[in-house]
Amino acid sequence: MRIEAYRPEHLALLELRPLDARAFEGFGDMDKWMDNYVSCGPVYTGIDEDVVVFIMGICMLWPGLGEGWVLTSSHVERLRLGFHKAVKGFIEMARKDFHLHRLQVNILAEHKQSCRWIERLGFGSEGVMKAFGPKRQDFVRYARIW
Repeated sequence: MRIEAYRPEHLALLELRPLDARAFEGFGDMDKWMDNYVSCGPVYTGIDEDVVVFIMGICMLWPGLGEGWVLTSSHVERLRLGFHKAVKGFIEMARKDFHLHRLQVNILAEHKQSCRWIERLGFGSEGVMKAFGPKRQDFVRYARIW
């Protein structure tokens, strides 16, 4: 798997996992959403044999605080270790390059696998955000503090 700088065509090639798609229900135009996120921080794409496996980024909210996000395809399942290492490396790079003291993420509450995974990356739960999503989905806020 290779990691490269995000390009807009990557989004069109990403086939979201069902729970990822559910998390983004109601967001509207995903291209516009991505344009906003690309403008506020680093964004990278994981590609395996010309298949887009995931897109990850961090939106810098203000100095020292970033909000991380990842869009995944079903190919993540067969490339778990490479995916985990890529995200872990990205977090460390961003922590140093952007002088992060806090990185937060929001995960669809019903996406239990992602909740367990983010905890393995050293994030702690800060609680459930009821009706947080545009379709009133519950999300869990996680944060990692340095």
